[in-house]
Amino acid sequence: MGQKIHPNGFRLGIIRDWDAKWFASRRHYAKNLVADQKIRSFLRKQLANAAVSKIELLRAGENLNVTIHTGRPGIVIGKKGEDIERLRRQVLAMNNQVPVQIAVEEIRKPELDAGKKNHVSPGHETGRTEFNALGC
Repeated sequence: MGQKIHPNGFRLGIIRDWDAKWFASRRHYAKNLVADQKIRSFLRKQLANAAVSKIELLRAGENLNVTIHTGRPGIVIGKKGEDIERLRRQVLAMNNQVPVQIAVEEIRKPELDAGKKNHVSPGHETGRTEFNALGC
């Protein structure tokens, strides 16, 4: 039997990049890691309808930069930027008032992105698929 390796670890640094980019001392590492997980789960829950593919976190000094890759940037940003500003304030409160910047990157072809969780296929709303699409 061959050795089993995790596919993400195998691709890191070659064709896939890290989802969180920061360095912390031993004393602050656990605190930052837990904060990152809380922020990711909060954003995924808040943006369940926005087809979020990936959330990248970058901590540079005392700042936190969050990049949300989504197939529906209009849902994330909201009317006149209200929704993204509300998200920024909520993440700021979760992260002990560390300055937060949130950027939204659009996925040009969301149907080709395997990381997107909320893809709705044709006929999914009704629970039926068309027979012609299946070749019947």
